[in-house]
Amino acid sequence: MDVSLLGAAREVGRSGVLVSVDEMNLLFDYGVKLDTPPSFPLTPSKVDALFLSHAHLDHCGMVPWAFRALGCHIFSLNVSYQMGRLLQEDFVKINKLKKMETPYGEDEIKAQDRGFQGVNYGEEHHFGNVRFSFHDAGHIPGSASVLVTTKSGHSILYSGDVQTADSRLLKGCSLPHADTLILESTYGDRNHPDRSETVNRLMGSIKETLDGGGIAMMPAFAVGRTQELLLLLKDSGFPVYLEGMGQEVTRIILQYPELLKNAGELEAAANGVSWIADPRGREEVLHEPCVILTTAGMLTGGPIMWYLERLGERRNHSILLTGYQVAGTNGRMLLDEGCIIGDSGQRVPIRCKVESFDLSAHTDQDGLRSIVDKVNPSRVILNHGDPEAVETLSGLLPSGIEVLAPSLGEILKLD
Repeated sequence: MDVSLLGAAREVGRSGVLVSVDEMNLLFDYGVKLDTPPSFPLTPSKVDALFLSHAHLDHCGMVPWAFRALGCHIFSLNVSYQMGRLLQEDFVKINKLKKMETPYGEDEIKAQDRGFQGVNYGEEHHFGNVRFSFHDAGHIPGSASVLVTTKSGHSILYSGDVQTADSRLLKGCSLPHADTLILESTYGDRNHPDRSETVNRLMGSIKETLDGGGIAMMPAFAVGRTQELLLLLKDSGFPVYLEGMGQEVTRIILQYPELLKNAGELEAAANGVSWIADPRGREEVLHEPCVILTTAGMLTGGPIMWYLERLGERRNHSILLTGYQVAGTNGRMLLDEGCIIGDSGQRVPIRCKVESFDLSAHTDQDGLRSIVDKVNPSRVILNHGDPEAVETLSGLLPSGIEVLAPSLGEILKLD
């Protein structure tokens, strides 16, 4: 069995893991890294099946290219594929606006439908010489860890992005035993703060902004984070406006109530806020203290850029970040340097209040260690983490387990 990381090797972004076993080439995710310009994973020469763990661009962003170039079968939950297409279409659109090339276009996004097959959690499927099943990863709606069992009976579990703890939106992950575990390590070097305290601090910051006559801008990932924040804001009493791709994603997610802890609560939360229907509605909300919940979560495009250009210089407003900010994105630049790169390519200083809140949908160091305990593998391969996170987690895992952290493109030849 050969395993190689085509991306997300000692980094976060452009996930892609190629496993060659039983005369088959299996690709787990194929995404992009939202640098400026975006970066992409290495190119495999042959892929028979692509297992898509979930609908975030760093995992699904290059799937249309993979189908066009490699003609592979694509397996995922229906909701993941549906939301992934939406993200891919937006990715192409934003790159056109920024005059950056994308390795595929609308035709390739549509064409991948021919290779797609939807699956459900817990179902066992056969593909060539292997068996596979998808298991709830607890990260976002439809997220999955993928279990593949070879002809010899060796089992490989690809975690994808995973969360052990419950949130308002979802229950934590439910993972099976495996011999080899390919494990994300985003937070391998630290634990999350107490979530209830973080939520209280977030609500306090919003209140402070609104009491001061300002607007609280909350950029959020369209998939997962927007819906979690809708639930957290549901009974806050704050005037909340929802704009951007999070609107359509929320509609899609509500079509799959079985994936949620409480679909009725999410529907009530979504109906309890004001939806901005078109860009003209943006001007109207600028004249009152309110919360604006919009995309993109890392400030890589979307309506948030329009708001920042108009509100970012005024100190009574605030921008409240609630997600991981990947190196090279506007979100990370804002935290590190106090500025962003505007849509026209210029540096834009941001003078409003900037705060970051850890509401991550990734599990933390303790959660990752508990996954290893539960899955009980003989081998762990670490991916999807910055170097410090990978090294720290590697040193904390039980001594009886073989721990590997390959570099980009390195081929692990395993028994």
